[in-house]
Amino acid sequence: MDKNGTSEDVKKVVSTLNTSQVPSKDVVGKQFQSIIKGIHPCIVVSFLFVFIPSVKCELKLEFQIAAQNCWVNKGGAFTGEISAEMLVNLGIPWVIIGHSERRALMNESNEIDRMMLI
Repeated sequence: MDKNGTSEDVKKVVSTLNTSQVPSKDVVGKQFQSIIKGIHPCIVVSFLFVFIPSVKCELKLEFQIAAQNCWVNKGGAFTGEISAEMLVNLGIPWVIIGHSERRALMNESNEIDRMMLI
């Protein structure tokens, strides 16, 4: 049985992250500055949308939270979809787009991904 995404799994991941030692931004920044100028690195983790509010309350501030997907249009209701606008309202500035399974199963394309960026 696939246990991906149970509340118990999420609690374990959050607990592991919260007890881990996170390098300071200065240490991480120095490592990346030699690779990419002007980029300010941070650690971003992603959870299923239904767990984002509780994870946001429980997770250490050293981590930022991303959604796993967003709807291409602003606001409004489209059954089961979350817009980027809604994510911003939740204080979630990151989203992962361009998933291979969404491309394969839902025919999402680069054009759809671009629409999510706007």
